[in-house]
Amino acid sequence: MTLRELDEETASLLSATSPTWAAAVPSWQESMRAGRSTVLVTLLDGAPVGVAQLLHADIPEVRNVGVLEEHRGRGIGTALVREAEHRALPAGRLRLGVGLDNPQARRLYERLGYRAVGDPVTTTYEYVDADGVRRTATETDQMMEKALTSP
Repeated sequence: MTLRELDEETASLLSATSPTWAAAVPSWQESMRAGRSTVLVTLLDGAPVGVAQLLHADIPEVRNVGVLEEHRGRGIGTALVREAEHRALPAGRLRLGVGLDNPQARRLYERLGYRAVGDPVTTTYEYVDADGVRRTATETDQMMEKALTSP
């Protein structure tokens, strides 16, 4: 398993792997060009299996964490979050949001030391599903945060 930043090669690989990732790649690339974020991609045998976006802010935030279903439970999500933590270390803390309907991800984040902050927030957004169909969804997320310290 290797972890690297989104570049032209990994953008092409992501786009070929998942319609959801393909739809997100242009905005991720623009965000990286503008210096607003870094997109991390996990590759297994040269194929993308996971992705996470680290937003650069006073309190950095991890968004768009995704691991292909057939690769979950293998430490890929943990590796992505740990890399985001490493990059966010100078800020002293890192936050992320998790859907209330995603207890598996919440357990991962809690195991990594994240704790809920504030009240849950409900958002409606558009996305592209695994079949390439644009859909609208409403989800309620809980923000979680972790204080970061040097090892």
